[in-house]
Amino acid sequence: MLKESSNSVMPNNQNFLQWAWNNEPWLLFVLGIMFLGMYASIYFIVRKINN
Repeated sequence: MLKESSNSVMPNNQNFLQWAWNNEPWLLFVLGIMFLGMYASIYFIVRKINN
């Protein structure tokens, strides 16, 4: 992997949330919506299979 030379380089997962909040706050919002949508779709698929 590339060495972290500046703030523009994507950091590791440990510092990702703080980096995203400082540089790209909307990215956390988009990721949250995607995660909720994925979780909801899995939930409805499991419900349909169980019924």
